[in-house]
Amino acid sequence: MADGAEVKGFQEARESLHEMSKAMQRGVGRRALFAAAEVIAAATRARAPVSSDPNDKTPGSLKAAPKAVTAKPGKRALVQAAVLVEDPAAVRVEYGSVHNKPAEPFFRPAIDATKAAATEVFAAQLAVEVVAAAERAAKRSKAAAK
Repeated sequence: MADGAEVKGFQEARESLHEMSKAMQRGVGRRALFAAAEVIAAATRARAPVSSDPNDKTPGSLKAAPKAVTAKPGKRALVQAAVLVEDPAAVRVEYGSVHNKPAEPFFRPAIDATKAAATEVFAAQLAVEVVAAAERAAKRSKAAAK
């Protein structure tokens, strides 16, 4: 895998997921992806610049803006997660503007710096969630059998 991240156990997790219902699969995937997205959101918050412009009414608003959210799933995925920066100034800060404002990238560098960490968090959280979901399913089936 790129960036030095080596993930093991996906085959076992995949086999365990196939034994679960679609709803359980979605829950497991959503929680694991959200944990990885939160790693990227935290790095984005840490890298977001604070405005030194005295006319800026909300300095530091970019620090609070990045959020990990679950996104609407696409055609090929049961679940998706995203990191959103809802502050409109984020685009001008990330890419610069025509009014002599140089770019101060913070979002893309945060993603690049946390790829390996986010992958590792996803893998670890996926393993935890698969085990927890399997235990919940076993409890339910044991309770239903009584």
